[in-house]
Amino acid sequence: MLKNNRLIFCSIIIFITVLSLQMNTASAQPECRSMLGAHLTPFHKKIPLSWAIEETFAQGWMTDRNITNNLLYLGLDFTHKSHNVYFEGGAKMWRNSLGKYGNNSKPIKFSPLDRGKLGLRESYYMFSHKSTNLILGLHTTTLDDYFLVDERAIGIDFTQKFGAFGINANLSTVMEDFTKMGNYCTVKYIYNTIKSKNDPYIGETFGETNFASLVLTWTPSQKGTWKNDTEDFNEFEEFDENKVDEFEEFDENKEDEFDEFNEDEFEVFDENKEAEFEEFDEFDEFEETNEDELEKPKKKNVSINKYGLVLYEEFGDSVAFNKHYFGFLIGFNLPWKATLEVEALDQLIENEHTIGYFLRLKKNFMWKPGITSLNITYTGKYPNNDNSTFYPGYSNLFMGEIMRLDVWDMPMISASLKQDFNSKYIPHFRIKFTEQLKYPNTGAIDLELGMKFLKHCKLTAIFSRIHSKALTEINYMARFELRIAF
Repeated sequence: MLKNNRLIFCSIIIFITVLSLQMNTASAQPECRSMLGAHLTPFHKKIPLSWAIEETFAQGWMTDRNITNNLLYLGLDFTHKSHNVYFEGGAKMWRNSLGKYGNNSKPIKFSPLDRGKLGLRESYYMFSHKSTNLILGLHTTTLDDYFLVDERAIGIDFTQKFGAFGINANLSTVMEDFTKMGNYCTVKYIYNTIKSKNDPYIGETFGETNFASLVLTWTPSQKGTWKNDTEDFNEFEEFDENKVDEFEEFDENKEDEFDEFNEDEFEVFDENKEAEFEEFDEFDEFEETNEDELEKPKKKNVSINKYGLVLYEEFGDSVAFNKHYFGFLIGFNLPWKATLEVEALDQLIENEHTIGYFLRLKKNFMWKPGITSLNITYTGKYPNNDNSTFYPGYSNLFMGEIMRLDVWDMPMISASLKQDFNSKYIPHFRIKFTEQLKYPNTGAIDLELGMKFLKHCKLTAIFSRIHSKALTEINYMARFELRIAF
């Protein structure tokens, strides 16, 4: 009976959404927070095929406009032993009361919302066995570094572990219809506060804009095998919101449009290479913990937990000049169980030779009420002048809920404090500060409040204050988002 009710409810959601769209099909990319992966349910016990559906409703108010959007996701997952095929598509509708839209979206005739698109988020094959991981197709990809790439692209992502030694290679093409800041579900369509903001160009067809990478790492503490990505493990997914929840807590510099944890850009744990289907949502219930079991932080000597070398290039028919990068990364264990991530990349471009660097300090406090996470990030370049630009185009650091500052906006600093409470409804709050340290000195303060209820629902409120010399006044925003998944 419950299964029948679930099917009826989901069918009603699909029917209402499709009816209200009344639009032409278009390739597009949903890049919004999602908890879809945490609700995948098998069609039948004997069939390794699972499905889930999610609906998102959001309403917001800014200084100069009202903003509304509605999203629908459908996910299908086939997993058999070491093989996994995953598909996720969606539809979106939105309205910006200023009446300014992009990418030739057509009006919706029978809906209070003005624009709409159909889109594809993930469509890939994955092989994961012991120390080997291979992904082919359209998927969210990150490198085994700290900040260089967090993008949705079509290509090949290969990782091989040999004990503590790891190899990560990637060859992908990035297209406007699928990229995280592309045509489908980015908030730039409703926020677009600074119209002249110069984002990197993304190609419209296959092969126009591409990247290739090779990352070699040595992690002294890892001597086991590669974790199978099909195992349940879930930014608060334990930290992967692309397939699970958008509230990734645990790399806050890689934030999806509403990641609760890279998304959001202030993730506290390292999500550079986490399982594709991590199932620990930021709102999953905490296990009961005895106060005596909580481990008090102890001062320890500084040690190195990760070394790495990075080779990276962006190229293609629509890339004005090939961008070559070479660098290193080092991860440190600090006293009182804090960690420090350091990465530096030499940009080998004639007349624009510069070194970009990334620093992130993280500390988690485990105590009876829950988990407190502190994150401080600084990105900069050397020399720090206007004669050169640091050009990587697919990092998607998403610093700031509205302005979404990224590496080409450096130097900049961000900090966040997040509290997840140990209770039935798992409420959380987070405050984030972001500041650009050059003209136009864009900055923001974001406050986020959220909770999960009825097992399938998540409510989030976001409040922002944005300032910039490119704006005529300080801007404010309040936005409420309800997500329902089955």
